[in-house]
Amino acid sequence: MEEVAKNESQEMRNELGYFNFLLGEFAKIKKNKEFKNLVLSVVNNFEKNDFKNVLGEIAVCLVLSNNSELLKYERVQQNNKSMDFEFKDVDGNTFLVEVLNIEYKSDKYEKGTPFEKFICGRLETKFNEKSLDLDDNDKDKMFIFPIIHGLSIEIVRENILFLTTINKKRFPKDRFNSFNPMAFAKVQGTYFSIFTMEEIALGELKRNNGI
Repeated sequence: MEEVAKNESQEMRNELGYFNFLLGEFAKIKKNKEFKNLVLSVVNNFEKNDFKNVLGEIAVCLVLSNNSELLKYERVQQNNKSMDFEFKDVDGNTFLVEVLNIEYKSDKYEKGTPFEKFICGRLETKFNEKSLDLDDNDKDKMFIFPIIHGLSIEIVRENILFLTTINKKRFPKDRFNSFNPMAFAKVQGTYFSIFTMEEIALGELKRNNGI
């Protein structure tokens, strides 16, 4: 916290402000014990260079908790590899989620297939890493939730069809299961939150209730 106090970066201030907002969102998931464990883990292992991962995990947890029940933070699988979350959907089916923060360098951007290849490559690599030695039934329950950093509005708009249909890709044909990605953004220079690609592409970033 001393390091943050000396940091004049507006980005860091935005992230800390959003982190503070997230900590006040317990009521959305009825103060679930596992969400508390997530927050405690974040605080106990706080590292400045890993702050985007911290934000990503908490934000994704809250997003998914709108429609699913959080069962477990850090679920260890039979292959001894852990997934960030275990959830139960409205139909009573359980699924596992791994949050993947992707740093994209916009100066290397190539429209179309190269961009898609990069994103899908990162998703497949992470999925294969977490699903090593598991059977197909277990893999079917695993999902990657990508948070992409470094995108411009122009890049999002040029790839909006791809970015909003990633959730249709499935194992084994595409070798991974994924949610559609989200990204952090600023609104009017002050409000910092996480948004869907549709919201970013349309420029409709004004929301009254956060996530």
